[in-house]
Amino acid sequence: MKELFNQELQLTVAQGKVLNLIVSWLGQNNFSKEDQTKAKQIWLQYINITDTKKKTNLNIRIWAAAVIYILGKQRGYAWLNQTKLAEAFKVSIASISTRWQEISKTLEENRKVQRKNIAKLTTFIPNDETMKLFHELILFTRTSAQWRSYITEVFDQFIEIEVPPLPVDLLLELLLFITCDRTLPDGKKIIDYFLESAMEFTKEKIAFLKQIKASKFGLFEVKTLGKRQVLLLRDLFRDQEVKMEIDSIDSKEVKKGGFMMGRIIPYQDDGNTLWRPAIYLTILETLDIAELEPIAKRWFWEYSVTHKGWATKEDFIQENSFRFWRWFLARSFLQQ
Repeated sequence: MKELFNQELQLTVAQGKVLNLIVSWLGQNNFSKEDQTKAKQIWLQYINITDTKKKTNLNIRIWAAAVIYILGKQRGYAWLNQTKLAEAFKVSIASISTRWQEISKTLEENRKVQRKNIAKLTTFIPNDETMKLFHELILFTRTSAQWRSYITEVFDQFIEIEVPPLPVDLLLELLLFITCDRTLPDGKKIIDYFLESAMEFTKEKIAFLKQIKASKFGLFEVKTLGKRQVLLLRDLFRDQEVKMEIDSIDSKEVKKGGFMMGRIIPYQDDGNTLWRPAIYLTILETLDIAELEPIAKRWFWEYSVTHKGWATKEDFIQENSFRFWRWFLARSFLQQ
């Protein structure tokens, strides 16, 4: 995972000049480091998802002014208007208008792709019987006094913070996180107790419960786009390769060398077979991975210290996967 996190964009000379002009102008005009970083992110995100390398007439001053104008709009700097920037960069207002709209449209379309959930809830819960079983698991989790304080602690840690509210599919993902990933103080998981409960389960229900128990959250790199909608993925935390089947592959969204984040579930409960998306699986860009690296390292260090240095990546990702979803939601919210 480390070498992937350390990947950097290869900028052309012109792209680098735009970036340098943005940073230098903001610095000369006493903008904060946070503003400078945000402007850099806008430009790097844009060139990461477009092909400005093919543009032979890349006017450095126009692109720099357009990025700074977008920064002003996002920060609410009404005084940082197109007229002021046109004078500062000696370009026309019309040229700034064209470029900032082009950048904004591209970034917004990309955010829609990033927020898109590749997984389909109807595939994860295919019928009424499965839905009923899932509801029983929710009730079992909520009503037992045995782990009530534990669940409250999990909610305090992962939910009760000021970020956007959870959509329905991520609420269900939270349930799997609590029941199948997190280990109770006695060393067992809630899903284990549910399977051991006195309820009379059919073979089909037991098979489904074992499959969700074997499901796993992860960050994945797309290695190959196989035939019949099968992807070969590399699990970045576990350093394992898995084959995942999805209903359809959109080559504009799912690309070789791209990244995904979310939960996958095996078709068989042994975990060694073909996998499929579970409740939520989304696309991440290279820049997202680069931004996430230092944050994930800090989380792992904190988790390791809490456990006196006895922490594996498997333990960490199982116990902390919802931190990644909170990062994802907060980041998407701030970019709106």
